[in-house]
Amino acid sequence: MLKEHDSHLFSKPWIEVLSRCLMLVLLTFALSEMFVLKTGRLPPKADLLLRMCYFVTLAFFLFPQNALSRLSSLGAMAMWGLASLLSVIILLSITTMANLYVLAISSIAVTIVLMLMMSIVQLLKHLFNSHSSVAPLLTFVSFVVISAVPVWLGLWAEYAVDGEYSANILIAMSPLSYFSVMLDYDYLRSAWFYQNTPFGALRFDYLSPVYYSFLLLASTFVILVLSHLLEKKELISNLFKKEKTV
Repeated sequence: MLKEHDSHLFSKPWIEVLSRCLMLVLLTFALSEMFVLKTGRLPPKADLLLRMCYFVTLAFFLFPQNALSRLSSLGAMAMWGLASLLSVIILLSITTMANLYVLAISSIAVTIVLMLMMSIVQLLKHLFNSHSSVAPLLTFVSFVVISAVPVWLGLWAEYAVDGEYSANILIAMSPLSYFSVMLDYDYLRSAWFYQNTPFGALRFDYLSPVYYSFLLLASTFVILVLSHLLEKKELISNLFKKEKTV
């Protein structure tokens, strides 16, 4: 039987955050290795891209909301973002042969996308107040669909009059493109995408890493501002309701 001091220790929020980080690292590693066992060893940057995608997905769903409930929504996001950043640095430094620059840039990219996803969740919770529980799932499904845009809308870009412009828009929409840009990896000309999408025969350009990062950070900031305004509106509305009942 645990002593009172020990039980109190294990009930502390930071214990849950650390355990989630450990789960995050182990699950990402396990899923990546399972994929490699099934398909064969990937090129280094493709392997790194795969691990980044697994990591950001797991980090999104493993967010320790209860453990960070005492913090504001922004504070909880910042805390989990920092924890995830440290976790992905540890994961990639152990499991990949990436140099320090690639390690840093890929870790930052993962954190930026994670913060964007979490900010969208906060906004959707305020928009769908009575059905806020669907916000995380809706956000994740949206990101999956958007990530696959170059695949399922590739033919449209191929036959569009302004093919290069259309292709650039489709590519920029996908979080996969952001990760690839940060890694300096042309994923659309990798074997699978070259065979299954028309981009191998199209002219297109990726956004620059700096501009791409700025765009995502600016989007996150705008979404958080909108979320904050909606939260204030809800508080004022609830205050008026209480005054009327009194």
